[in-house]
Amino acid sequence: MNRVVVATDCPSCGAPLDFEEGSNAVTCGHCGSNLLVTGRKQLLSYSVSPKLSERRAVALAVMAQRNAGRSDFCGTKARLYFVPYYRMTGQDFSWEKPQSRVKPDEGCSGEIEPSAFGWSTLGKTGTSTFGGWSSIFDAGEELMESLFERALGIHSETARDFGFTTGENGAGSHRSSAEKVFAGKNHGKAYRGSLYENGDVLLNDRYIEKNFLACDLHGVGLYSLGVRPAVLRLELFNPAVLKALGKIVHPAMGPDDAESVGLKTAPDRQILYRKVIGKILSLVYFPFWFVEMESSGTSLVTVIDAVSESVVKVDAPVSVYETLDREFRDTPRIVGFRPLTCPNCGWDFPVRKDNTIFFCRTCSRAWQICGSELSGIPYQVADAVQPDETCSVQHLPFWVLHQEQKGSRDFRFFMPAFRYRRLKFLLDVGLKISRLQPSYKVRRLKDLELSGCYYDADDALLLAQFVKAVLDAPGAGELHKNAAAALPLSGALLTWVPFLINGAYLSSPFGKISIPRNLLLQ
Repeated sequence: MNRVVVATDCPSCGAPLDFEEGSNAVTCGHCGSNLLVTGRKQLLSYSVSPKLSERRAVALAVMAQRNAGRSDFCGTKARLYFVPYYRMTGQDFSWEKPQSRVKPDEGCSGEIEPSAFGWSTLGKTGTSTFGGWSSIFDAGEELMESLFERALGIHSETARDFGFTTGENGAGSHRSSAEKVFAGKNHGKAYRGSLYENGDVLLNDRYIEKNFLACDLHGVGLYSLGVRPAVLRLELFNPAVLKALGKIVHPAMGPDDAESVGLKTAPDRQILYRKVIGKILSLVYFPFWFVEMESSGTSLVTVIDAVSESVVKVDAPVSVYETLDREFRDTPRIVGFRPLTCPNCGWDFPVRKDNTIFFCRTCSRAWQICGSELSGIPYQVADAVQPDETCSVQHLPFWVLHQEQKGSRDFRFFMPAFRYRRLKFLLDVGLKISRLQPSYKVRRLKDLELSGCYYDADDALLLAQFVKAVLDAPGAGELHKNAAAALPLSGALLTWVPFLINGAYLSSPFGKISIPRNLLLQ
């Protein structure tokens, strides 16, 4: 995802302070203060400063109207408006029915032997014909992902965990157990999420990054900010400063409706089950010049981007002012700052910008960001390995959630709380350990260096529900039914699990799971 840079001032020394949107901790480069960024999971507001003067905006508007064949202007009036846009980011997991694969272009044909690499460009084993650059790139992507997975040693293990066994010629066959995931004939394709004609259900993961208009300005051409959020510098929303420059447009869409719009998918996606974690919803007020002038007795409104100086609309209707001039009556929230220290003992936390939970080594307490406060949460440390003197251990955080079962022990879901570069791997780990239902003792803390957490209990609940829907589905159709079914889970307990450090990998004490250390984001 593109992280937007937010520019503000350090509350300690007043020096310029830049940080990425969604960061929870930052260090001032001038005074060295470690700061907690408050406002997590709240609707925060930002603004963009205009770079275009009124005089220049009028000149651009006149030039645009002349290029459109109009002249003899009079009564020119320019007004600056800060138009609100919603911006939403998150991580999307979904089980979908595959789309039809585009047939190769004619004109380039050749014979390859994909069985040498364990994959097929058309979803079937043996020699296949391909054509066009699109097919070549698709084949290359499959090969690279296949080699990457085999290098990690997770390809065959992952296939078995998701309910597949390998038959002749690399074809996959379904298990009879209910604990399986449905995909195409080739188990590797299902794991990588490629869309194949022969697949039944495919696992896809996506980063969501959307921005869309928050007010009723239809027909003006201001539907989206496009790619600009990736290169713009946002500022904390300050109504007094913006009102001195122009007028703030009131957002007509509420946060709940905005979230629904942000979660919409393409019409051609046939989604059976879906969860979105790590959602961030914010408001960005962007400046536009609206230049009104008369030509031959007709009022014309030219809309100009006040940052890029581009003309957005030459003949916008005068009725747009009915929306633009509505009274701004919101009390928006903005990012706040407080010292990044333990609320209990005052010890400094390590500055990890993406952590939502911080661990204090001095008093051995865990703290989670809740709005503008840090709240203590219970946790435990699993005593699951007995390393010798030559082995080192690194503890990774998991959320353990319980599902009550009549007449038997609760079923536990083990959902990773650490961040990883490949989203699907989180589901792999959570599904495999949950199926194992491991037993372990709980140890007492003694000078342990525990890392913080990226995913909180709410995110873990969504991941656990996603895994539970898969385990409960005896058939592909049941995934769709489970999408509307209640999946009650409770008792989320943060648990640090020891992993043995074996060179560049971390070995789990439960099952055969190896995690490349360089793909952990800490």
